[in-house]
Amino acid sequence: MLIQPAKPDKPEIPDTLFILPLKEIVVFPTMVVSVYVKNTDYIKQINEKHKNNELIGLVTYKNPDKSVPPVDNLYKIGTACRIVQIIKGQQNDAMILVDGVDRFEVNEFTKENPYIEAKIQTIKPTLEKSEEGDALALEIRQLLQTTASLGKPLPDEVIINLQNITDYEELCNLACSYITLPIPEKQFCLKFAIQE
Repeated sequence: MLIQPAKPDKPEIPDTLFILPLKEIVVFPTMVVSVYVKNTDYIKQINEKHKNNELIGLVTYKNPDKSVPPVDNLYKIGTACRIVQIIKGQQNDAMILVDGVDRFEVNEFTKENPYIEAKIQTIKPTLEKSEEGDALALEIRQLLQTTASLGKPLPDEVIINLQNITDYEELCNLACSYITLPIPEKQFCLKFAIQE
């Protein structure tokens, strides 16, 4: 997993997204992660979205032991992502590299078979620059460095990024993506990390 600095050219998020359900991971904006896909209908859609330079939505399972569909086993908050690369496997499977762009909330799942689509609404950051916000950002930086020294080491590029990030949203994304939490808590962070 890698955290990229925010890109000034954020693409426009469409009102409807192809949804790729994920088990055991919550993807945050600015994260770059690889995702294994073995459903041929999903791979076909991913190839089409990649070819057309379209975004996809990544949403996490509530219970990884239950199947999807039905879509009631999916969280309603996810991350719109660019498809960076597709590596096709030998067994009608693929590994896709995605780059998180922005948070969204599912308003309605419009299709469940043979793949999932949803009408979505982007979640915009509501935090404004302030002295209190700067103090909290400093505390988050210090806590991440302490966490790194106590057990879960952070890569050097993350430590360097940590000192240079001034945007609250980026800092929240970085912190939330590297802390070890159960999926429901990570999902809570995805929903509320940038809201007052």
